[in-house]
Amino acid sequence: IVPPALSPQCQSGWRRYNNHCYKPMTDEVGWSTASSRCKQHGAILAAVKDRGENNFIAGLISNESGMVPSFWLGLYKESGQWKWTDGSRVDYTNWAQGEPNGS
Repeated sequence: IVPPALSPQCQSGWRRYNNHCYKPMTDEVGWSTASSRCKQHGAILAAVKDRGENNFIAGLISNESGMVPSFWLGLYKESGQWKWTDGSRVDYTNWAQGEPNGS
């Protein structure tokens, strides 16, 4: 899933939510490769800023492919701090119980 920077319209195959365009990518790759592929599209891995965006992304990945078993977001840990690849701070989380587990 990749949201390009603010865009008035989304290209074919992309879905719009809250001034961003999203596209589920179906290749099974690692986080670094997924991030690089997003950049090739002029995009970044998605940053989940609130419950509405969380629900949109959950619906997008379940509608597009019958629920993707796993997917990458633009969240990473640096010097003990969680960060989004768009440079924004992490204010909203929706971790599953027991997560993050340090792996």
